[in-house]
Amino acid sequence: RSGEGVGGEVTAVDLLRSAAQRIEVELKGNPSVAAELGVLVADSASSLGAMALLQQASTAALPHCMRAFGPTHALTLQARGLMMDAANFHGDYALSARIGPELVADLRLKLPLHAHLLVTSLRGHSFELAKHEQQAPSLAALHEAVEIAEKYLGPLHVETLTSLGLLSNTFVHFGLNEQSLPVARLAMERARTAYGNQRPHSQLVSPERWYADALN
Repeated sequence: RSGEGVGGEVTAVDLLRSAAQRIEVELKGNPSVAAELGVLVADSASSLGAMALLQQASTAALPHCMRAFGPTHALTLQARGLMMDAANFHGDYALSARIGPELVADLRLKLPLHAHLLVTSLRGHSFELAKHEQQAPSLAALHEAVEIAEKYLGPLHVETLTSLGLLSNTFVHFGLNEQSLPVARLAMERARTAYGNQRPHSQLVSPERWYADALN
């Protein structure tokens, strides 16, 4: 079962929470295994929307990753990204601001290998910048996310579409409503190209909503 448990039910989140606790108790002397399993738990928590567990697991996993592999290993980069996601979700924008710039800089040096993580990290960094009302750098990060996604993942990839949608929303956030409309339209048209023959499809819902919001 996925999600949080009720009553006597055991859920995926319960199992992940138990695994996170066991990692810290049973694998103290094996940082490489603790790092691998800790990142797996954090990533799984993120996929399930268990954001409190994501924060706990990513915070615990990152020191293991640093100790075992160093700051720019693939697992460490992933842990840093997950930790930034948790910080943004919980409103800890100061922590996100400490993580984002260095993470993005390190990931740029890893292209094209970590293009996907760079795209999502640029979006997380942009989100934090927008929360601090830093218009130009926030929009620049999203423009870069779109560019990287189009080049390395493809124009119809879900991360490209998501980056376009967030760019449209961020234009609206800063009062640049006219600029949001063509970006939202492009995301919707691409989504219909990619998924239109599979309607109803979840990847059509968000781009069409972004376009409707931009029209409004």
